[in-house]
Amino acid sequence: MNEASAFQIVMGVAWGGGIGLILVVIGAFFYLFWGEGRWNPSFSSEAFVARRFMMAKRNHQAISMIGFISILAVMSACAGIILVMSVMNGFSTDFRDKILGANPHVMLMKYGHDFSDYPLVLEKTKRLKGVESAQPFVLGEGMLSSQYNMTGCVLKGIADESIASHGIVIGEEMAKTLRVFEGDAIRLVSPMGELGPMGLMPKTRTFKVVRLFKTGMYEYDSKFAYIALASAQSLFGLGMGVSGVEYRIDHPDEAAWVGEEIEKAAGAYPFYVRDWMEMNRSLFSALKLEKVAMFIILMTLLAMASLLILVTLILVVLEKGKEIAILKSMGATHVSVMKIFVIYGVSIGAVGTLLGTLIGIGGCWLLQKLGIGLDAEIYYISQIPVRMNPAEVSWVVFGSLVLSFLATIPPSLMAARLKPVEGLRYE
Repeated sequence: MNEASAFQIVMGVAWGGGIGLILVVIGAFFYLFWGEGRWNPSFSSEAFVARRFMMAKRNHQAISMIGFISILAVMSACAGIILVMSVMNGFSTDFRDKILGANPHVMLMKYGHDFSDYPLVLEKTKRLKGVESAQPFVLGEGMLSSQYNMTGCVLKGIADESIASHGIVIGEEMAKTLRVFEGDAIRLVSPMGELGPMGLMPKTRTFKVVRLFKTGMYEYDSKFAYIALASAQSLFGLGMGVSGVEYRIDHPDEAAWVGEEIEKAAGAYPFYVRDWMEMNRSLFSALKLEKVAMFIILMTLLAMASLLILVTLILVVLEKGKEIAILKSMGATHVSVMKIFVIYGVSIGAVGTLLGTLIGIGGCWLLQKLGIGLDAEIYYISQIPVRMNPAEVSWVVFGSLVLSFLATIPPSLMAARLKPVEGLRYE
């Protein structure tokens, strides 16, 4: 079994676990609230009383209304969390894919300027486990100009046979800035000067635009330009040397581990590696922090929705004081009375959670199928991306049920402490 298959199995198990949790919640809810409870008759009696309290026709209208609003609030919060987190996951995944498409997964470089022994390093590292491809590169900066405009660029020399010695590949945004098309000529000025009659003069070369690229990231499409490796070596005065060797690997998430193996194979110092996660660490840390902050805010809204369950149960305790007193005078224990109101409150939370989960998953599915269009010229993406995480959906379900349970504790204790004499005093 290869690693890709193992990953698919893990994701399938995760989805199965999330769906299984939802089914367990559904089964538990129906058993506790509507089931006959043949396997637990004592618990069935408490569920029966909780059901009668909830369905009683003479309930105060305010209690019924707040209970209904509680279900709507929990449902809206769960659906909102699932939708928002799925959209954020979609944007994060799309952004990650674009970075991986535009950058090498691992870069091997050397302290100092002489990296002319790169063929030997390539031979040592290109067959390592996990390495898909490897090639040398030259990296530098320059200025590109056309007859209409000029712009700074990050110039990269690569071993690509499709790029002729005087050919250059630029991003679509850079082409718009320079107002050039495929086949047009542009001038490249390098800060690496060459000695002339007037002293040290910048190197200038004329290149033909052979291709335009679009990564979907403005910074790359407006700043990066690619030329042949030999042209870059000549332009930056490196001779037969290069800036480093870049690698693409089978599984980008293993870049740190593969990078260590590459560094060891190259001979450690003076070599060092940088992987795509390290190069974009601050960016992904900011995205992760934003996601965590959004999750906390949305869970706070879910906690506030759970407070409505607490209010509903307090009103029920005040309304059903006589019935509670009768139950206690007939021998109901404190624990039995507490169970009644725990079942009542958790049932409200379970209904809201299940409806919200189904709406959230259904909403994500609709967004994936129908999509909400975005202006690709502005956002570099044609529609809102959606990616559901089964673990997050499961945590939302679990968190909602836990908050619903916690909301039942104060009113349950309040009901359990009610004395029969006080409940029947004015009857």
